Amino acid sequence: MARYHSIYRTERSRIYFKDKYDIDFDTFTKTAFSIYAMLLNQATIRTDIEARSIGIEPLDVLRTIDILSVPLDKACDLVRGLRQGYDHIAYAPSIFRVSPLITFQQDGVRHAMTPFVDLLFYRITEGLFYDFVDNPNLKNDFSANLETYISEVIGKRAEKYKVGGDVTYGRTAEKTPDILVSTNNSVVAAIEIKGRRQSATIRFGENPTKDFADAYEDLSKGVFQLWKYLADSSRGLIPGEFAASENTILGVCTLDNWIESAYGTEVDIYAMAHRKADAYARGVPSEYRKHVPIFSLSDMEFVLSRSDVETLVGIVQASTTDEYRGWLLSSIFSSQFPSRSVVDDALPFGDVNKHVPWWNTLDPDGRMDQVKAQ
Repeated sequence: MARYHSIYRTERSRIYFKDKYDIDFDTFTKTAFSIYAMLLNQATIRTDIEARSIGIEPLDVLRTIDILSVPLDKACDLVRGLRQGYDHIAYAPSIFRVSPLITFQQDGVRHAMTPFVDLLFYRITEGLFYDFVDNPNLKNDFSANLETYISEVIGKRAEKYKVGGDVTYGRTAEKTPDILVSTNNSVVAAIEIKGRRQSATIRFGENPTKDFADAYEDLSKGVFQLWKYLADSSRGLIPGEFAASENTILGVCTLDNWIESAYGTEVDIYAMAHRKADAYARGVPSEYRKHVPIFSLSDMEFVLSRSDVETLVGIVQASTTDEYRGWLLSSIFSSQFPSRSVVDDALPFGDVNKHVPWWNTLDPDGRMDQVKAQ
């Protein structure tokens, strides 16, 4: 919740959400999370449930359910329509990612249920994207928030390291990578951040990088930008404290978890990056075209929640070796540190209430504080 609220909850997005749905963004996410919590323990809920004790009005419940649901009689038709033209059902889009609730009448009362309760939680976290996808004017806001969030997450585990990045250099106002982790005026790691999401067809298609090449351009651009950063550092074009060395670790971090199952696309992504490097005016010599691991934010968080930046850098470096190439960062970590794969605190990066302002209002009696104190 904290991650996606920190990205998608902006002043402009809240105004847009209110105008679009006639309900406040915070009220929607609070109500949706409450519905999710109830459906963890029961198959259905009535749409006229009473929730004023936690600050949720009946109209809030109805509007939230309307956003998240599709009527049962329409659901079957929608599913059939979405599956048209797909050879494999697994590749077809699902109505439950956007509308995880099904509504129906029972004894004259409207009820709601979810076929997959995990998709309801997905919808109010990662799936908040669907509420804003039709407004490209918000993209830059979300990208900036994503960079800030990742910088803060890394900073929480940095200790002796400095976290910065996105520094302008040169007469053409070029940029360093989004995240630079440094110590003693030496850049230890450089990370490019990519927030683009991919459809089910692109993720699981038989020839995704050929049939949907544009969707992979963002990743190849990230790889190229890191190569260019190495080359420009070697030319002395980047101020010393922000310049890379031959020991700087590189990585592309994605918001979307789909990359975890896309190892087979790496060759094509690199081919695209090489074409960009070949066309670059100053050129990128072959010695700077290093292997660049591509990993998801959640995978990186797994490592940081159990260790620190120094360990993360070592894990990313290990992922470039023949032994671990193609592995998830979390899998490499679990292999190297089997006794540290479980943490007591699943949210180690600060107070959830900082990003989710209603979080503490779901516990008006302070029972969670009492549990933590025991």
